[in-house]
Amino acid sequence: MKLQLLFLLVIVSLQVFRFNINICLLCVCLSVACLSIVGPCRAAFPRFFYNPTNQSCSSFVYGGCESNRNNFLTLEECESSCSGVTEHCEAELQVGPCRAAFRRWYYDREAGSCQSFTYGGCKGNKNNYVDEESCMVTCSGKYCTCVCHCLVSPDPGPCRAAFPMFYYNPDSASCQSFIYGGCRGNENRYGSVEECMDHCSGDGKLFTSQDEAFRLQVCWFHEMNSELLFFSFRSL
Repeated sequence: MKLQLLFLLVIVSLQVFRFNINICLLCVCLSVACLSIVGPCRAAFPRFFYNPTNQSCSSFVYGGCESNRNNFLTLEECESSCSGVTEHCEAELQVGPCRAAFRRWYYDREAGSCQSFTYGGCKGNKNNYVDEESCMVTCSGKYCTCVCHCLVSPDPGPCRAAFPMFYYNPDSASCQSFIYGGCRGNENRYGSVEECMDHCSGDGKLFTSQDEAFRLQVCWFHEMNSELLFFSFRSL
């Protein structure tokens, strides 16, 4: 009985781990949708970012502040960090050689949506999800955008107007007021508490700083197979 329970815990742990790996890769490598990668400052640092449009890493000039994690010092670092995006969301459909019949979902890049297929039960590739929701969360980019908007610090901007606004505070998992100057700033800015909570607590899930820290930790482990089981147990 204990052995069966241990086996079940391992399977659940690996599924939780895999799910967070996908989100982590997505939010780092597709985060061009979240914030300006250049940033508002005026320095000129040569950097590289992953471009999901052409599925490759490209160079850009970084201003020196307020960018996102899709910002790499070298081409090699960018390519090694973001190779998983192609594996999880852009790989061609593969049913595998076995003859079982499991309903699964894969992300169809051309359609921009997740489609169902019958999985044979073995091999295949990583573009293979147990349900439509986990497929869309991982590959549509919507989750990443929401997380980015909801976790950045409030920014009043450089202008000097005084508009009462609200921002989402991940430490308290609540929306709080601040004064917006009227220009620039970021997208963690809402006209009412209700609008703020609607954007940052979708489907009953409040985004917290601990959630983000967990995703960041998973990133460090996603290629370390020897650490995977240990980290998965700690995550539950």
